[in-house]
Amino acid sequence: MHMFEGFLSADWWQVWLGAFFTLAVLSFLYKENALYRFAEHTLVGGYVAYRVVILWDNTLIPRLRDNMVRDGQWIYLFVLFVGLLLYTRYGPSQYAWLARYPIALNVGYFVGLRMAMLPRPTMVQITAAFRNLWVTQDGSFVFSATVNEWVIFITTLTVLSYFMFTLARDWRPTQWSGRLGRYLLMVGFGASFGNTIAGRITLFLGRADFLLSEWLKIGG
Repeated sequence: MHMFEGFLSADWWQVWLGAFFTLAVLSFLYKENALYRFAEHTLVGGYVAYRVVILWDNTLIPRLRDNMVRDGQWIYLFVLFVGLLLYTRYGPSQYAWLARYPIALNVGYFVGLRMAMLPRPTMVQITAAFRNLWVTQDGSFVFSATVNEWVIFITTLTVLSYFMFTLARDWRPTQWSGRLGRYLLMVGFGASFGNTIAGRITLFLGRADFLLSEWLKIGG
């Protein structure tokens, strides 16, 4: 009887809809089926529709109303025209090549942006690997790094040596550092994978709690 108490609330359909799609997605654990494909396609279609609405409200309308009509920045007409060239790929084949121009402009813009903005965060990461390794006191160097800082420093050097193919591989220090860098890379990949699995388990526990507490009213 507790399962049907949700009908008494105004948002009972939201709970049942969420439970339906949750069970539909989890049915993939048994095997791929029509119910799972329906939930998958509904999610993709809903997300695409959401992004279209966001693009319309936050980009197209402000550019047309504010930048073009109010401020007279008609250059956005050119931008709109170039953007519409992307859709020539879905028209006659003789015009499909026009879509290459907005793609080339977009790629070139973001490559230039990344080349202009990338040096600073890269240099910050490089200097962070050497931070607090030693300090100068009365003209002498005193090591003051913690264990974590030494681990970061050694990991950075050994991993870089693993990808340093210009050095001779028959030189024993290079072999040792490259092998250690490979092991440390595996440790990093394993930690990243474990963090991903933990995140997935957290998501599953959240949906399980939703099914038990809000849908079935168990333990709520």
